[in-house]
Amino acid sequence: MLGVGSFGYVRLASHCDSGTGEERVLALKAMRKDHLVKKRQVGHVLNERWVGQALHHPFVCTLISTYQDEAHLYMLTEALMGGELFSLLCTYDTFDAPTARFYLAQVVCAFEYLGNVLGVVYRDLKPENLLLDSQGYIRLVDFGFAKQVDDGVTFTLCGTPEYISPEMVTNRGHGLGCDWWATGVLLYEVLTGTTPFAHDSTMEVYTRIVQCSYAVPADVPMPAADLISQLLEPSVAARL
Repeated sequence: MLGVGSFGYVRLASHCDSGTGEERVLALKAMRKDHLVKKRQVGHVLNERWVGQALHHPFVCTLISTYQDEAHLYMLTEALMGGELFSLLCTYDTFDAPTARFYLAQVVCAFEYLGNVLGVVYRDLKPENLLLDSQGYIRLVDFGFAKQVDDGVTFTLCGTPEYISPEMVTNRGHGLGCDWWATGVLLYEVLTGTTPFAHDSTMEVYTRIVQCSYAVPADVPMPAADLISQLLEPSVAARL
């Protein structure tokens, strides 16, 4: 068992090639249909399947195939045995600048691919959704909130509150730019150990996001602080 969630579980699986006899280790995600219907997640799962089948990138988790039986939907993916970036961050509290740059560069590459090639907005960036492979490189996972918008906008409020962009909070319509805002939040978190708009109250988090009220600690290197300020830009047109 690799993980358990509200809709099912992920188990380690293996596939033996009938021609070569080579064994390949994979991950099988099983989701209970009744839970998906009850929680109104059917659309998200179908969307995740559609997006997953279109994705082919070294920093995005590969969806190999999908199946179903009477009780479950199944998604077969590559097995990522390095754990979550979140767990690594919990172990070290913060990352130094070279480590942060290493992981951020991979997120940027993944978002360039999603946005420029597929016109897909991800909308769920957080350390928990960045898994590590056996070589230490990241894979972006969980595309339940992803949506193809191309150069347009959409209006659904979704994602982790502390990573949501101002245009999402105010319901002005959001597009690919919200992922770049979230990239700024991620960079801030891995360098400081907390998110820039953190608060116990979700409504206060939203207020701080709309006001863009945050401060970068003095020990954050100037190039990183400058990059954060260009990504956490309330104006979508002016955002890096």
